[in-house]
Amino acid sequence: MLYRLLALCIGGVILAPTLLFASVTASPLIIDRTVEARDMFSETITLTNDTALPVRLFASVNSITLDAGGAIESFVPPSMSDNTTSVTSWIAIDRGRLELPPGASTSLPISFKINPNAKPGLYHAFIGFGSGTNRDEAEAKVISGAATGVIVRISIADTRTEFLRLTRFNVDRLITGLGDNTLSYAVTNPGDVPLTPTGEVILYNTRGEEVGTVTLNAENRTIAPGETAEFKDSITPQGLFGKYKAFLNLEYGVGQKAMVYDTAFFYAAPLSYLAGLFGLLFVLSIAMVFWWRRSMVSYTESETGDHVAFYVRSGIQSDDQDHDIKLSKSTTPP
Repeated sequence: MLYRLLALCIGGVILAPTLLFASVTASPLIIDRTVEARDMFSETITLTNDTALPVRLFASVNSITLDAGGAIESFVPPSMSDNTTSVTSWIAIDRGRLELPPGASTSLPISFKINPNAKPGLYHAFIGFGSGTNRDEAEAKVISGAATGVIVRISIADTRTEFLRLTRFNVDRLITGLGDNTLSYAVTNPGDVPLTPTGEVILYNTRGEEVGTVTLNAENRTIAPGETAEFKDSITPQGLFGKYKAFLNLEYGVGQKAMVYDTAFFYAAPLSYLAGLFGLLFVLSIAMVFWWRRSMVSYTESETGDHVAFYVRSGIQSDDQDHDIKLSKSTTPP
């Protein structure tokens, strides 16, 4: 009988903290707010001691992760090095230690001050109230899940502007392959977010068939807010000859994807084609020169070989003014 009584006493001592935890309640269960950077607001947590014994509570703020069902999955060690993402640095509790008499309730104000440079996203914290003789003991109960508390869910909306403006898109009118930088474009970032544009220029022939592509920003260059950046690329004219259309398709965005478009026309004539065409024209020119010279020689020879005969009858006399050509009179008597 004595052993049984001793076991009951020991069990009561062991279960006392659990019973005490089950009898101290906190409300609301969840604080859910959608805010922006620099926002400041306050909430009130009500704690009630439903036991017949006084209780000493220590408040602590912990970063947590939640599972798909909304239950606490793990406690994340606080990181004060980056206050733009440390949710625990945004929460302040006026009283870290509370004494609750039996059956008593108290209201505890909680202050929230969002960092001015807080990054958009969803953050979770747990404001725990562990019982114990000192803070270390109370915080150990919070981490182990043996303490009451309130889950805080803070959603920071992304109010930054993502926008990219295409200010120029040029393609050389005649592409021969002799030089580089036959394709150039300039973009301006008037928004608030650094952007890394990607995309391609698609080449089409006059029948609307795709004949080639050029990858844009292959080096992944980032354009800062307010910056204007210029890009240059080359179009290889190999296998191209004639008129073509260059269709620029540039994609950008971090939160949401957006695109800009533009079109330019050009003519492609590879150097080998031009050399062949020049050689053909040269040969034709030489041939035309020889043909022309031969034609002129033939014409001259035919002109000197023809004679026109004239017959003048004697006894006919006319005045000199009647002749178009003046004939000199012979001084020799007939």
